[in-house]
Amino acid sequence: MILIPPTHGRAGVRRVVARELLVDNAEKRLRERMLDEMNRLYREEFGADAPEAWLSWESLPRDSTYEMEFRLSAEAPTRARTYLDALRGSVRTVPIAVTHESRIPIVANPYPYGTDNPFRRDDHVLTFAGWDAETGLMVFDR
Repeated sequence: MILIPPTHGRAGVRRVVARELLVDNAEKRLRERMLDEMNRLYREEFGADAPEAWLSWESLPRDSTYEMEFRLSAEAPTRARTYLDALRGSVRTVPIAVTHESRIPIVANPYPYGTDNPFRRDDHVLTFAGWDAETGLMVFDR
């Protein structure tokens, strides 16, 4: 597992190209170069390519010019029903989506039977630790 910290969940690459240059697979080559650049950024920072599920493309005509703007962005999920449990080293699916604020209990009831302790200790729950660079999943750990 390669952990992407919670502060690094977004990245972007942008290019502006004259419309007359977009002939014969030029857009395809441009997208490939932008993807290579995005992956290079992620490899330098984390040692893995940007998770494919995070990627989104936009192509926008620029107002009153003969240019097209291309944007490639990588944005990490902020809620999911499937997450990586780093404590157990397994992928888990839950019925209710988890977010970066979720606290996932490690055990159903960490207190002795018959006691109604409203306080849950920090070592009894998993909290959001970041994202796994290889799978793109949210990672929860102690």
